[in-house]
Amino acid sequence: MHRMFHAEREFPAKEALSLLQNCEYAFLSTVCPDGQPYCVPVSPVFEGKTAYIHGAHYGQKIENIENDSRVCLCCVGNTQRVPEKFTLLYESVVAIGQAFVVEDIGERRHALELLCRKYAPEQGDEIPAAAANGAGHTAILRITLTEIHGKRKDT
Repeated sequence: MHRMFHAEREFPAKEALSLLQNCEYAFLSTVCPDGQPYCVPVSPVFEGKTAYIHGAHYGQKIENIENDSRVCLCCVGNTQRVPEKFTLLYESVVAIGQAFVVEDIGERRHALELLCRKYAPEQGDEIPAAAANGAGHTAILRITLTEIHGKRKDT
């Protein structure tokens, strides 16, 4: 990854990972077979530095990852406009990694349980059955993060 322009705004990787793990949504960037960039909003869940994303078994995102596993995952945390100073206070994370389509049904079920516990915790006891039901027809992407950089402007 390139050197951050405002290096003084970088915050520790552990804090950046925490922000990424707790974000409601993020943006996943992939590379199309013809070299074009492609970016989509996703709802990730994490287990350490491994992210899981769900979706359809086909489409541009899957095609891109099957062709080139390199990806970028980005999220924005808190923001605040400061109009009198013509600026914005913010925190953001950019993470680089490799994505793979998960073939193992057990890992897909596990990822779906993690996703359900993050995005539908109220469903409690119903989560394992819902995850087991969805594992057969939901694609899961596993992203192994290799670089994580957080940047914050708070003054």
